[in-house]
Amino acid sequence: MINKGFNNCWPTPILKDCIKDKKLLNLIVSYIHLNYINKDITDKNILEDTFFNSLVDNEILPIFNKYLNSINIELTEEQYFLRGTVIGSNIINTVPTHNQYDSHITGLFYLLSDEKETGGTLTLKDPRFNADRGYHLNKKFKNWFQTKIITPQTTDVIIFPSFAYNNIDISYGKIKLIMQIELTLLKDYE
Repeated sequence: MINKGFNNCWPTPILKDCIKDKKLLNLIVSYIHLNYINKDITDKNILEDTFFNSLVDNEILPIFNKYLNSINIELTEEQYFLRGTVIGSNIINTVPTHNQYDSHITGLFYLLSDEKETGGTLTLKDPRFNADRGYHLNKKFKNWFQTKIITPQTTDVIIFPSFAYNNIDISYGKIKLIMQIELTLLKDYE
């Protein structure tokens, strides 16, 4: 019987959490503005910058572990690879529907996103058009497969399987700063 991980009825688990350390968040935002905004960093893994070590240890890994524990996976050293990029803008923008093809789990860490009335909602969809396969008849299972629409705020963290389709609706806010973290599992999990 398949009873662990993503194979447990094949739900699309989504975790909404938050960055706990506000002082660290302010340091990270300032550092990113000084070192990464308006620079070509498209192919750069910003987590290779040792400045982010405390963010990885105190915020990123604990939240990913919380997510993985919910699907019965224990994350230990040397069993994963993290890649981080910064998504930031001070113009009207949108992100079309896509998924992350080169990782297992995606985390969106909203460093700045305070303007509720300016759009920028995140939509997450299960890519399997018939994923509910009859589970929709049971209220407990129905929620597992429904499209999720979230209006993230500063400190919000959204973790989801990288196969899930996601898009960000048009945002009219003055600035939005998101750290996208891709987690790739390097060990086979049964």
